[in-house]
Amino acid sequence: MSVFAANGANARARRESRIGLAETTARPGEESQLEFAVTRDGRPAQLQDYLGAKGHLVALRQGDLAYLHVHPDADSLKFMATFPTAGAYRLFLQFKVDGSVHTAAFTQEVSP
Repeated sequence: MSVFAANGANARARRESRIGLAETTARPGEESQLEFAVTRDGRPAQLQDYLGAKGHLVALRQGDLAYLHVHPDADSLKFMATFPTAGAYRLFLQFKVDGSVHTAAFTQEVSP
């Protein structure tokens, strides 16, 4: 779970926002679902389009930095990704809320 600051003109109006990645089992060479949820004050945040999608996800494999870039389903942060090999992948998710682009990082283990 990552926490991002809610940007706004009025600092007193800041609200707690969180992003989480649903637990999933990823296997090399198989399509895996990666689903993220962004909440503000415990309720789903209103995602805005950023570069034509609700989010962008980049995955880098630890060791050699093999690279994946995937886009989500139309109106969610649900991504279908195929990891080429086993190992630890660092995930970087970008999404837009209240006119600001946010980046959150997670680690996904891919097991044989």
